[in-house]
Amino acid sequence: MNSPQRLTQRILEQARAGDMRALKSVPKTDLHAHVDLSCPFNTYSRIARGRITIPPERFCSLDHFLEFYLRNYLPYLLTPRRYLETIRDAFSTMITDGVIYTEPSFDLFLLGSTRMAPHEFIKLLSLEVKRVAARLRVAPTLGLARNFSDPELNWQELAEEYLETGFFEAIDIYGAETLKPLSEFDSFVGAARRRGIKVKLHSGETGAPERIRSELHEIEPDQLQHGVRAAESPELLQELAQRGLLVNVCPTSNYALRVVEHFTDHPAARMLKAGVRVTINSDDYAVFGSSVSEEYLALYTQGVMNVDQLEQARLNGLSAMR
Repeated sequence: MNSPQRLTQRILEQARAGDMRALKSVPKTDLHAHVDLSCPFNTYSRIARGRITIPPERFCSLDHFLEFYLRNYLPYLLTPRRYLETIRDAFSTMITDGVIYTEPSFDLFLLGSTRMAPHEFIKLLSLEVKRVAARLRVAPTLGLARNFSDPELNWQELAEEYLETGFFEAIDIYGAETLKPLSEFDSFVGAARRRGIKVKLHSGETGAPERIRSELHEIEPDQLQHGVRAAESPELLQELAQRGLLVNVCPTSNYALRVVEHFTDHPAARMLKAGVRVTINSDDYAVFGSSVSEEYLALYTQGVMNVDQLEQARLNGLSAMR
């Protein structure tokens, strides 16, 4: 079967009826994916030999989610072999889902936890990227959580060493938005700017519009991760549209973390109508269980976005490949 080159109502209706083949064949991107959580939950269940808690459909908050991750997922990621196993399964999942380009974030803390020299571990990661290169273009992102905490690791030095390898094409700052001011990460952003790589920022998942605006002006990111609370401010939506940066939303994640009370409340369509360059992404497939194709289908079947809006979001994502 030849792969369709655009989303159509027929494809979405086939998927609604249970046949996902055509929808999965449409070329897509995943610009907001944490690589260690982009594999199926079954990967963790296999690694843990079944001794792992199944994630709830919804969490109480972002903090609840982070606590769940640290308790249930992180312990299985602290060896190079297991970390690479999750990455391998993540890339395979994306390929099966029709993702042709991704900018997955590799967490600095996890990289440091391997206790391997950066240039040595990057050799292993590079092999995984090359293994899928014919089917999936991977643009690795070095991620740093605002709640990064390890007294044995000098994160500034470690980040510099990993960026110096030339493996990473972007950085991302994420985690609890209100925990630390962005000024604490000036050296991280500066290191990325000196190398001419993208700067991505998680903002507007929980942070209010005023905080989003302040952080936009402070570091001038190239892409915004989540950003959905910007929909509360028409003026901020107008600014995002004028800036023309990609805003990479993850609807199921937003619903699961109660950023929106009901899935149908998701503001992706309103953001698109305001001229914001929205894209659709998975965030953490191992936790939320929704691939990019399933995100498209849910937005369509729940009446959040129509086929034209979904196609525009898809094209927005593909523009990141240039």
